[in-house]
Amino acid sequence: TEVFIPYLLKHNIALALDVEGATWMHLNRGREALFALEATQIARLAELGVPVKYVTLQSPLCKTTPNKEVYILLQRLRDVVEYKKMVRTHFPQAKIGIIDANPSHKRDWYFIYSNLLALTSIDYIHLDAPYSGYVRSAWDALTWYEINKIKTFCRIRDVGFGLLLTSEAGNISNTAFKADVLQMARESVKYLGTDVMGILISWFAYPDNTVPLVSDTINQIRAENYG
Repeated sequence: TEVFIPYLLKHNIALALDVEGATWMHLNRGREALFALEATQIARLAELGVPVKYVTLQSPLCKTTPNKEVYILLQRLRDVVEYKKMVRTHFPQAKIGIIDANPSHKRDWYFIYSNLLALTSIDYIHLDAPYSGYVRSAWDALTWYEINKIKTFCRIRDVGFGLLLTSEAGNISNTAFKADVLQMARESVKYLGTDVMGILISWFAYPDNTVPLVSDTINQIRAENYG
């Protein structure tokens, strides 16, 4: 903490947490234990004075349970509310949002997001929509037109909107992944404008030299698309 926290403050780095404790929170004892663990960890970060500015709930409204058990939407929404309440206790100024793949799976995102916002406020929604999915028609219901509709839905309701800059080309090579996420960034600017948050992330085998490749890619995205 003597090095980490001063470094964040000196360089104005916004620390973001990606958490999964809101997903299937009350499915079983294991998931309840995970929520309790994350609550303890978040409380500890607050105690240490770590400047957490964003807390992103990973897939609480879309992820299928391991054994395909039914976990109804209403309970998922209540889990988001409960997790948000816990975070606010320790970081009242932090922005809280979700990563969501419902549009990628052709589900009724309008119904889901409307019900979420009827129950609680949320600061942002980031779409889990790898570029390789819709550009190659694997998810033929998800297009830039549809993504723009989601962005408009969010903007009207004062909810931040963003995309994960990622691609299943990460299963192929470093070069293929980089080419796809750069193209995704270019097309995002073309079809959505520049007021969209982009998060560069990979859940795949490549890039296998994450730090230098990610750094180069982020700089290239900024130079080509954002100035």
